[in-house]
Amino acid sequence: MFMKYTALLCSLVAIISCGKPYYEKVAYERIYDGAVCETLANGLTVIIKEDRRAPLVAVRCYVRTGSIHEEANLGSGLSHFFEHAMFLGTLKRPNAQRIASEVEMMGGGNFNAYTTLDHTCYLFTVGRDYYRLGIELLSDLMANSVFPPIPVANEQNTIHKEMAMGDDDPHRYFNRLTMRSFFIEHPYRYPVIGYREVYDRLSREDILSYYSNRYVPNNMVVVVVGDASRDELRDAVAKTFGAMERRALKDVYIPAEPEHTTRRAVAEYSDKVKMPMVELAFQTVGIRDSDMFALDLLASIISEENVGLLKRTLVESGKIAYRANASSWTPRDRGAFTFYGELMPGKTPADFENSIREIVDAVQNGVIAREEIERAKTKAVVDFTTGHETVDSIAGSLGGNFIWADDHLFDIPYLKGISRVSGDDIKRVAKKYLRFGSVTSVALMPESMKKAEAKTAKTAADKENAVTRTLDNGVRIVVRNKKTATAGFVVLMKGGLLYENETNNGAFHMLVNTMVRGTKAYSKEKLYAMINDRGGSLSAESGNYYTAFRMQVLNNDWREAAKILASVIAQPRIDKGEVALVRQDTESLVKQKEKDAFFQGSMRFKSHFYEQHPYARSVYGTTNTIARIDSRTLTALHKQFAVGSNIVVAAVGDMPPETLAVLANMFKVLPKRAGASADAATAPVPVSRSYTDEMSGFEQSVVTIGFRGPTVFTEDAYAAEVMCNILDGMGGRLYATIRGQYSLAYAVGCYQSPKYQSGAIVCYAATRTKERRTEFAAKLMRDEITRLFNENVTSDYEFLRAKNVSKTEFDTKLQNPSFEASELAHRMLCDIDPQDLYLMKEHYDAVRKADIIDVAGRYLTTYIETIATQK
Repeated sequence: MFMKYTALLCSLVAIISCGKPYYEKVAYERIYDGAVCETLANGLTVIIKEDRRAPLVAVRCYVRTGSIHEEANLGSGLSHFFEHAMFLGTLKRPNAQRIASEVEMMGGGNFNAYTTLDHTCYLFTVGRDYYRLGIELLSDLMANSVFPPIPVANEQNTIHKEMAMGDDDPHRYFNRLTMRSFFIEHPYRYPVIGYREVYDRLSREDILSYYSNRYVPNNMVVVVVGDASRDELRDAVAKTFGAMERRALKDVYIPAEPEHTTRRAVAEYSDKVKMPMVELAFQTVGIRDSDMFALDLLASIISEENVGLLKRTLVESGKIAYRANASSWTPRDRGAFTFYGELMPGKTPADFENSIREIVDAVQNGVIAREEIERAKTKAVVDFTTGHETVDSIAGSLGGNFIWADDHLFDIPYLKGISRVSGDDIKRVAKKYLRFGSVTSVALMPESMKKAEAKTAKTAADKENAVTRTLDNGVRIVVRNKKTATAGFVVLMKGGLLYENETNNGAFHMLVNTMVRGTKAYSKEKLYAMINDRGGSLSAESGNYYTAFRMQVLNNDWREAAKILASVIAQPRIDKGEVALVRQDTESLVKQKEKDAFFQGSMRFKSHFYEQHPYARSVYGTTNTIARIDSRTLTALHKQFAVGSNIVVAAVGDMPPETLAVLANMFKVLPKRAGASADAATAPVPVSRSYTDEMSGFEQSVVTIGFRGPTVFTEDAYAAEVMCNILDGMGGRLYATIRGQYSLAYAVGCYQSPKYQSGAIVCYAATRTKERRTEFAAKLMRDEITRLFNENVTSDYEFLRAKNVSKTEFDTKLQNPSFEASELAHRMLCDIDPQDLYLMKEHYDAVRKADIIDVAGRYLTTYIETIATQK
């Protein structure tokens, strides 16, 4: 269809003559002359084009359902299964043999099917004498398939073999590795064919339910192109597909992929790979974004077969790769710009990335000549024109256009968009999207490289171990040197809810937000200017048992960042005017939270779960307590808490060896006094009780069930995290039951919160208040927790998935230097060895099924259940 979906052809010489460029002379629009699109009464979209060039008719039926729509069965490959199973029998044609014989009678018909991330397509091309029979057969498959049990079982074995072939094919395996590494939240991360463990759990009921729910005419697009009049082609579709009954089509929630802001690197080894395969993927845009045109053209230019930058830099002169290409993928949601390479012996992913950095730098500085741009535009038009010589290719483009862009003629505005791209446009998108600070690097390498890589990694880790120092005034400092684009600084100061009472609740939130609004050394304006001029960021927050100040800057500005933070902690300017402004902001925030159903539901749960413990309160305070907090209160609070023994300073980044000494010199000015103490009382162990609290003004209800959980000091926290992930996530039990099976909640999950005192394990669901959904959701949640407690973990896949989620989430966050600095500081504040941070994988790997059983038996016993709802 689009240039980005076609194979690269031999590079064309510049075909530009006097007057208009060549690509503007080609009447490519005529390819779609006479194509019409309409919607039948039952919701079916029909696209028809009369084409008399050959005595053939091509038919395609697109079902808007692919691997991302499988909800509770995500990762099962259920959509792909239909590609195989639809030809096993219908109410009219009882078996596969009958269907096959009819297909052969029509001359073979090239009946075929394929499955993608977001749709499934069934297609055939037949002689014009048989197109009505073909359309009738295809409509029968869509409306009346019966999926006989024995043939279905046999087909499942066929799919097992296809999965095994995919595992043996290094290119397919690498593609799956790239997708699951690049996408964090979006279900694009799951392979279309599915995972065998999940696939094998499918039942015939799952198959029939999916067929009934997704294979409905209002979820289909039928395209017919060929040697008959437009009215005849439409009539054939209307008499068959038009007779299908419209049914309600449930919306499928597709989580948006968050913006990628940090670098991720994934490397695997396999004895099936002979040469390293590497891909660098940059998050870009979807098909609705106009930047797509410049990105597509850029990919075409640098991948040009004989003279492109990739060929010249990596293959010919650099001798880095056997082959390399670039592509721009823009689906309906956010896509990716990728560089792919298969490396020469002795070359590493780092060599590949360094070469790509040179290419990107050249593009961003405008190295691409006008002639190259014009040649790529010509190639786009020629590829389109030569790729539409058959009725099937035209049908594929019309249908694909509609599926991807909701416009069957989208190729026309697409090529016009390509024709308008300038050199400045290409420079702009290269600077905007090709940022190595947020790239995903994926490598699949031969097993023989593993030992060498491991040895190198160990040496690097030894050099980059975190170093610590405790100053005479009690300040603790930890510095970790690592290769990053930015430096992250974090200062933790004891404080927060644990050190507040009923009368000054919210004081620490106001204190930290006042402290970052100016110091004795820097006015508020000067402070903000110093940060903004360096493109940095400074934030402050108050939590349960500490307050945090976080700053992130480019590595070169690390000294200024440290100076700013030291001034904020030691010498804040707490004047009446700024305190009044902070109070006003806090009051506004409290009012906003009053309109947040999920926050209000959480606070009602905390009030019952923690009772009189400080954790029962909001970190923002209440309108009454905030009104009583003034500058004198905050000044006294700062004097009490901003002392050496209450402070931990952490820095992570590519900084010089003297960083630790510089930080020590800056923070030694803090007073040497005894640190703050907090009430040592813990919250009561809950006795199983259920509460229903009124939460007026909301259309939704929040169900929360909480158990006492591990604290930061217990090893149980790792097993508890894995246990929570068995329940949590789109592949977890709560989602599968409450959302996937019954569609009762738009948000559902489970998490643990290991605190300094009184940790918690919490399950939640946000539902609609109507039709007693809330009570039923609460029952289902209790049932799943009880099932985990009674039946434990029986599935190896479920257990492995939960562990992998824990490790992957941690590794993903650890790429951000500010997160790493926060984790190091948190450990030091709690008197835990900060080096423990780098043993997290080992901690998760050490969790056994028996540990899950033990943790469930000790923690999932008594609970507090809160239903916050509108009565």
